[in-house]
Amino acid sequence: MRMSFFAGLAAAATVPMAISSMAPHLAGLPTVVQSEAMWTRLTDVVNGKKDSTVDSLRSSHDKSSAIDATLRIPVVAMEEAFRYEITPAGILGRWPRVTTGLVKQSLRGYRVPLVSGTRIDDLSGSITYWFNSQGRCSKIEFIGRTGDARRLVELLESRFGLEQVTPIEPGTYLYQLTWSNQALSWALIRPSEIIRESEPFDRFAIELSLSALSVN
Repeated sequence: MRMSFFAGLAAAATVPMAISSMAPHLAGLPTVVQSEAMWTRLTDVVNGKKDSTVDSLRSSHDKSSAIDATLRIPVVAMEEAFRYEITPAGILGRWPRVTTGLVKQSLRGYRVPLVSGTRIDDLSGSITYWFNSQGRCSKIEFIGRTGDARRLVELLESRFGLEQVTPIEPGTYLYQLTWSNQALSWALIRPSEIIRESEPFDRFAIELSLSALSVN
């Protein structure tokens, strides 16, 4: 099953020529501007609604003079974003705009937009860090997209111990870490129904939830 998954990802994640055609527009721009330019369709749908943290992103890639510094999104590597060592103070100090006041059972959430880079296998979307009463991050949730999910899958397997299981929904890829027949952590990857050459970063939709109890 693992081999068929990676074979499918390799076929779907072929980088189109559209990327190279964008390079002249991005040359010389700061990394944060490049990231916003590449991820022109950064959206987050939570319970059927767009997240306010990403509503302000603009869709044009020719906007180096139009981006308000207060709305710039920091580039955070995937391997760095999915760690439990983060703190509320660290989040507020790094992202210029944070959605707070989120509550789930006894946890308090901080939601920010995530752009992990400009590579085809980077992520764009919304990441939520959930903290317990001691201020420790105990859960990480992410909703977003990527053009190639193989790098994310390798991280989930090596760092968090997730394994591929048979999905309920046909045509999707499901990874879980279970304990006593309950999923402590999971990741669902859905290939886009329509793959467009002009949208190379939107080939896979990602939803995942990681519990700190599952850290190796």
